[in-house]
Amino acid sequence: MGWEKVEWPTQQIAEAIDNLFGYLEDYDYLPEQSGYSKTAIMGPVGKLLSMIEASQFGESVESYVGHIINIHNQSSNIHNQSSKKLVTQAGIERLRKGVEILVDLKKRFTDRDFHRIVRSVDYGVYFRKSKEIAEKREEKKEQSKKQEGGGQNE
Repeated sequence: MGWEKVEWPTQQIAEAIDNLFGYLEDYDYLPEQSGYSKTAIMGPVGKLLSMIEASQFGESVESYVGHIINIHNQSSNIHNQSSKKLVTQAGIERLRKGVEILVDLKKRFTDRDFHRIVRSVDYGVYFRKSKEIAEKREEKKEQSKKQEGGGQNE
């Protein structure tokens, strides 16, 4: 690829973010503590991105997806703060699609460019998940205020 300008894969990055966020959204992954670390917010997706960047399973989409499903299912059995249910077919499909996009991008870009792509996806998913958590926290506060206020007016 030398010095020529490579077209940045904006659309594929957006699709990967949508699919990986959708996977997290599908199983209602929300850390229950108020002090959220990035690792807690990202759930198994953070691990997935590191694994793909390191080519842990080469180009095997099924291996990456299988590994993440295993982590997901183990955490739903062990940790109360993690996922509350097993992965659905829709969740598996979104996860698979996100992994396919990333594996394809890894084949087409240099390691340096792929690192930038992974960071873009990482922080894109993190932003969307953080926003969702903040919105749910606000909804919860509003419901609490309504319940407290409603009880006094009766």
